[in-house]
Amino acid sequence: MVGVNKKLLKDYLDDLRVLSSLGAVELTSAFVQEISEQLKTQNARKYIESIGFAKPEFLLSEFLFSPILEHLGLEWVPEIKLGSGWVDFVVKSGATNPVAI
Repeated sequence: MVGVNKKLLKDYLDDLRVLSSLGAVELTSAFVQEISEQLKTQNARKYIESIGFAKPEFLLSEFLFSPILEHLGLEWVPEIKLGSGWVDFVVKSGATNPVAI
């Protein structure tokens, strides 16, 4: 992957692992601070610090998925109606067929 900062990509993936391992938790300020200190990217810290008062799917898109896709240089389109439902992203470049996420 030419032009991709592999350390930054690894940091985002590590942050996604931390966040996805949490499950259902009570978002006390102490808990948010503890998790925030474990995260490597500023965007992941913004995500966890905002999750108590903003739409989770917007935060996930804005602070994690969009920056990762942009960093990878992929062409993508957000929130696409597909059949009877919606997908968060359709990745159009780098794949033979578009990939729905």
